[in-house]
Amino acid sequence: LSRAAHGRIGVSALYALPLAISLPYLYGFANFALSIALAFHAMALWIALEHRQVLRTFLFVPIGFGLWLCHLVGWAVFSLVAGMTALVAGWQHGKGIAGTVISTGLMTAPLLLGPLLGALQPKEGAEAVALLANNDAPRKIVWLIMAMADRWLVWDAAGAAVIAFVIYISLRTRGFVAHRGLMLAALALLGLFLLMPDTIMGSRFADMRLGPVILALLVLASAPNTADKGPLVDPRLTRWLLIGGLLFGVARLATNTVSMALSGRQFAETLTAIEAAPRGVNLVSLYVDECKGWSTDRRRHIMGYGLVRRHLFDNGQWQLPSGQLISIHNRRLAPFDRDPSTITFLEPCGESPALPEVVAAIPRAARFLWVIRIDPGTRLPGWQVLRKTQDSVLYRRLPTQLD
Repeated sequence: LSRAAHGRIGVSALYALPLAISLPYLYGFANFALSIALAFHAMALWIALEHRQVLRTFLFVPIGFGLWLCHLVGWAVFSLVAGMTALVAGWQHGKGIAGTVISTGLMTAPLLLGPLLGALQPKEGAEAVALLANNDAPRKIVWLIMAMADRWLVWDAAGAAVIAFVIYISLRTRGFVAHRGLMLAALALLGLFLLMPDTIMGSRFADMRLGPVILALLVLASAPNTADKGPLVDPRLTRWLLIGGLLFGVARLATNTVSMALSGRQFAETLTAIEAAPRGVNLVSLYVDECKGWSTDRRRHIMGYGLVRRHLFDNGQWQLPSGQLISIHNRRLAPFDRDPSTITFLEPCGESPALPEVVAAIPRAARFLWVIRIDPGTRLPGWQVLRKTQDSVLYRRLPTQLD
């Protein structure tokens, strides 16, 4: 994208690379991460074909559909960048306001294939969900600071500070030039991020996912001037940015690698608990979360492994209209038949009850209980310890508690 926008890879682009392993990716939004990765390739191709608009029109019918198929947000981010770059190009070519708007609409119309096909699909049996909810404005700045949050939060926040400093340098230093389309798109996405809610169509953390994308676009929008006209960047600054970018990227990759290795061992150890459960049984899983503060634990949906490996019931699967190809038929486990019934707390947290009260409400149809992030010595009334790990316990309902 940097090469397409500036004719060569700007030295500041090195600071965007670590954002590939960002909070949304580490949080587990795999299809979102795929769509954003493809969207950045699509942005580069869109800019590279600026003067071949007929070819671009035909190419971006399937490309836009593919992005929409991966994830709606990836499609939306690319469409925003495509629209902003087309607006800037139209204005620079002297088309005027009306001409620019019309030409931009015609250029971006091929991207609407996916949403149009989606709107035509039947929604039989879909449950109603709030379209927009939870606009937590004070938390916006946290999502930007923690755009690369992994395990060591001070180090992660320092990484965001480094990127912010590079953005500041590129905006304030003579000799840096901005690609106006990318810069306008980054600012538009930032404004959307500040205004949008946390939840869209029942999907949480909609705003959080945009943090790394905004930072990456702001970094990539500027690069040192290489043209014959205009001031050039001091070679010493370029050299230091190059060295700093390489060191920053290697350090982030190294710490991400160590963190993933630690999480992998933790997952493997925790998953030994479900090996003691018979295949295909009704199991309710509970993850003991923190009421306040930031937890770097990644096991909030580890119970999905029970579904895949042991065909166990997974109450961490959430139901969204037309959102997945899996359906829940065992209504005897209600209300433990959907997310977020997996989340609980050791003590009451706001309107959420404590672990003992949640356990007491588990339907009798559930014969097994798996609690993650708990003292392995914890005893629960009516339940027998079947297997323990370092911080999780698999329980079996006592025979006297069965139907």
